[in-house]
Amino acid sequence: MSHGATIFSEQDTDSGSHGKLHMEEPTMLTQLQRLQAREISSSELLEVHLARIEDANAALGAVVALDVERAREAAKRADDAQAAGTSWGLLRGLPMTVKDTFETEGLVTTAGSPSLAEHVPRRDADAVANLDMPSVPDLPGTGGAV
Repeated sequence: MSHGATIFSEQDTDSGSHGKLHMEEPTMLTQLQRLQAREISSSELLEVHLARIEDANAALGAVVALDVERAREAAKRADDAQAAGTSWGLLRGLPMTVKDTFETEGLVTTAGSPSLAEHVPRRDADAVANLDMPSVPDLPGTGGAV
């Protein structure tokens, strides 16, 4: 699906480090437009966001848990729906995160509390369950925005 679309690009920093991801088109709107124009697939955009998390999270500590497999499955469903001409709404295919304060079934959810370090909910919080509809590939259990 990608026609050379670049959401992020490799760019050297002034400090001389290499391989830092620099977002050229940071807005949600731009990313949605590129998804709708089929310049990039949801799966490709998800991989860009996952790379950004990998690159930046060590310094930020914003993402506390990550369910990559579930996010990839949701992105593939979004891509399949788009290929079939099925409309899932305005946010179709846009990766997002779920704050760690919302329980996410099967994934450690701590709400930032050491006493909840082993807490693995059996069900999603209502706000998370409402995301489990054909709309966006969420990154369950993450602690901040991508």
